[in-house]
Amino acid sequence: MKYILTILFLANLFQSCTKCGDNSEPHADIHFINVDMEVDSIKAMHSDDFILFEVNKSGFPLSMVSDTTTYLFFKDDKIDTISIQYKRNFTYQSDECGFIINLSDFQNLPQTTFDSIKFYIGYYEYDGYEYLLEVYN
Repeated sequence: MKYILTILFLANLFQSCTKCGDNSEPHADIHFINVDMEVDSIKAMHSDDFILFEVNKSGFPLSMVSDTTTYLFFKDDKIDTISIQYKRNFTYQSDECGFIINLSDFQNLPQTTFDSIKFYIGYYEYDGYEYLLEVYN
């Protein structure tokens, strides 16, 4: 009897789980096309904090508190900049999940020192939205 109650309890527990999607800070994968990107450090402004990144890191944070994010790439005395603007879309998903955020309408801002940037948005059922920036020089 105890075994059956345990199975029923676990079945009910797993049945009531809700997939809330990715509710962490959105991030972008940045790919440099025809760009020799040797940098000493990378910093992000307008994210939750001013963050120093590892040079070969992917998954740069996109701000949830601002409609812009700026990345600074430092090499010796030179600074290259990617500055982007986007629309934050807050959607109430459910009582269990609360609000989720999706980003859209990406634009390159004039502060960007690279020639052009292409933006791609993908959606994956289990991982949520993925934001890709292709940077050209």
